[in-house]
Parts: sequence; C-alpha cells; structure tokens
Amino acid sequence: MTPFDVRLYRAQDYPRMPWRNGGGTTQEVACNEGGSSAAFEWRLSIADVAQDGGFSLFRGQQRIITVLEGAGIALTVDGQAQAPLRPRQAYAFSGEARVDCRLLAGAIRDFNLIYSPRHYRARLQWIGGVREWAFHSAASTVLLLNAGQALTVQRDGRALPEPARYDCLHIEQQAAAREDGRDDLAEYRLASASMLDACLIELHRRHGLTASATDRSFLYGKSLTAKQLHRTCIYKHRHPMIRHPPRFTARRPRTRRLPWKNRTDTATSRSAPRAATS
Repeated sequence: MTPFDVRLYRAQDYPRMPWRNGGGTTQEVACNEGGSSAAFEWRLSIADVAQDGGFSLFRGQQRIITVLEGAGIALTVDGQAQAPLRPRQAYAFSGEARVDCRLLAGAIRDFNLIYSPRHYRARLQWIGGVREWAFHSAASTVLLLNAGQALTVQRDGRALPEPARYDCLHIEQQAAAREDGRDDLAEYRLASASMLDACLIELHRRHGLTASATDRSFLYGKSLTAKQLHRTCIYKHRHPMIRHPPRFTARRPRTRRLPWKNRTDTATSRSAPRAATS
C-alpha cells in the first residue's frame, strides 16, 4: 500500500483574494505544496460572480470551471460563444484564452480547477443522485469538494476526516512514493445520509517530463510553423500527448579541391550524394 497524507480544508478558513483583473474576489480552497496564489502547479478556488465581465489570464495553465450556485453562465471563449453552463456541468478551456462571462439569471458561485498540463493530467467529475458511491484511483493527488450534507469517506477501509458543506478533502501520495513512480490503485467509498453532492478531482503527476512553451501550444490547439514543429523534437523527454516528427539535423555541404583536366589550377566542387545503383 502506498503511503499517503490526508488534509481537510475547512470552508471558513479559505483566504479571500482579489482577481488578477480586479473584477472580483476568489476564495482559495487549496493548492499544491509549496505553491502560492501567484505561482502554483494546481489550485482549487471558489468565486462569487455578481456581474458580467472577463476572466483573468493564466498563461501555461489549463482551467476547468463548474457552477456551484445560481442559474448558470454563458461563456465566450476567444470570440466563440459556448453553450450555457448550468450547475454541476464542467467546462474546460485554456488559461490563455480570452474569456467573457455573462450571467444567465443573477449572481452565481463557481468552482475552479487551474492546473499545469506540463506537470499533471487531470480529471474532474460530479458525484450525485446516490447515497453511496465507490471508485478506484491511482492518482497521486485526490481532491473531494463536498457541496452537500456531511459525508463519510474511506480509503482502502480506513476512515478519513468527514468534510462538511464546501469543505475539501485532500489525499496526497507521499513524496517517496511519487519519486519511485509508484501508482498503487486505492479503493474509495463515499456515503451520506442524504444524496451525495460532491466534486471529485484526480491529478496524475507526470514523471520525468521537461516540456517547453512550444509543447504546450499543442495542448491548446495552436498552429505552429514548420521550424517550431521540428523544434519540439529537441528536448530531453518526449511529451506523451504529442506525436513527434522524425529527428533530423541540417548540415552544410562539404567541399573538396579537384584538379582541372587541362590546367594545373584547382577548382572547388561540392560533393553530391551518389545515385543508388541496382
């Protein structure tokens, strides 16, 4: 069994901070160890949105947003209108995108996951409509935001702290296990006296990956020039989500000195590849 750490974040302790664009405030739920509101590999937050406006930019990051309270929102992403986002629906988009938000019918409260695709693969899903639910996960980081009544959580039969409404449970694989690359499968069981209403986030850390800003453009669907495309080959570890072109190296043609047939002078000639013969 892989060693793990457990933390319970209480809703009343979430710090409140202004948006980067000055258009509102956010409560930070949790972020990666050693991270901060200004620099992080992943972060969970809750925001209260009372008016239409734009979203802050998070370059090099991926975002997933879902509505907790209210009728919903309509997003316009890089000039393209998206389908209305209702409560418990999730929408993923690049943190570099230009996003405008329009309220459908009054103020809303939303829940956000922002993470670095360079460091993590992420999965977010809502659990509801049942009183008990079980799942298995090998994620290095498991986060559970409870949006309903108090619930009980077990991991491989061990009882974990019980999150109340808008509390967040954080289960983290210990550093020694992460460095060994172990991804042991664990069983989780959730139960509530009423219907479950919780958001599950699974973050899988990428091992031994060093990617560049050019690589991230593949994830966000941007087009690259031929030179940029071939540059994606020139880094130590290959990105698992990218099909790479073959590596090649351009060389200058070699020259050699040849005597003229009718003179004692010499001339310079470029060597050419020999034709194939059968």
